[in-house]
Amino acid sequence: MSTRSQTLKKIGNLLDNKCGNCPKKEELNKLHGSAFARIDSFCNRECKVGSQLQELGKRLVVGQRQYIDEVDEAV
Repeated sequence: MSTRSQTLKKIGNLLDNKCGNCPKKEELNKLHGSAFARIDSFCNRECKVGSQLQELGKRLVVGQRQYIDEVDEAV
């Protein structure tokens, strides 16, 4: 299994096992009427699982994509 596949699996597991039944997420959802930006902001800044997800996401970033013309010029 590739590193990318393993990372995606870890992200999926965290989302399913930790975020799916998060009481803070439910509380914010009720408080702000499902305002995704506010919930997302909390998860990204204050939640340990959110921090883990961000670090895992960084592993998925690939280099700058090139257009076909740029690839042809490089060859």
